[in-house]
Amino acid sequence: MQQQDYRQVLVEKFVDGIEYSVETLSLRGEHQLIGVTDKRLSPGSLVEQCHIYPAALPEETFARLARYITRLLDEIGHHHGPMHIEVKLQDDDIQLIEINNRPGGDYIWDMVNKVSGVNLVAETLRYAFSGQPDAQTRRRRQRYGAMSYIALFHSIPPQTISQALAAKVGLDRVQCQLDNGQPPKAIGNSFERPGFILIGEQEPAALRSALPLVEQWIDSQTHHEEKRA
Repeated sequence: MQQQDYRQVLVEKFVDGIEYSVETLSLRGEHQLIGVTDKRLSPGSLVEQCHIYPAALPEETFARLARYITRLLDEIGHHHGPMHIEVKLQDDDIQLIEINNRPGGDYIWDMVNKVSGVNLVAETLRYAFSGQPDAQTRRRRQRYGAMSYIALFHSIPPQTISQALAAKVGLDRVQCQLDNGQPPKAIGNSFERPGFILIGEQEPAALRSALPLVEQWIDSQTHHEEKRA
């Protein structure tokens, strides 16, 4: 490549490990690791299929991540506001994938609010010049012990979802854009997903038990629509 007059070459490698999202809030230079989100991709693609908040991480791993993000945020000079950081963990190694000074997408911001009681935008504004969040106020805002965002890759009427799942899981929000009779197309990126389901449970174990039920039901609806097509 140098012989072809490329003066600089950027070489990237594939990073092994399990990918997580780290949600942080910095208030006037003091960094807090609010929580870690478990991310699952659609098989064979890079499109997110499911987020689980909070991720089931050992305390030692959580503490190691907290030390890492503190050094990282200090290094880049981040002083105030939320940060959405994507990392991969493999053994004791932490690899930075992406960092953005905003709350996490795919309703991660909403899951953080309802599980951790931390409204990332409101607290950023409220404590811009003075004051600190009150732990009791955060606890009063908590609605669930754990939540999950489940993306839809085929259109399913929200009413159909609610009727089938409301009595079985803690259905918090359902949103889906109907296809208006158009044939389904392959999803190439996150913006092309037609909708999502947001579920919440008081106990993390209950959420993880409910996830296979929801995913199996979505798969059954998808196969049914494929047969009709």
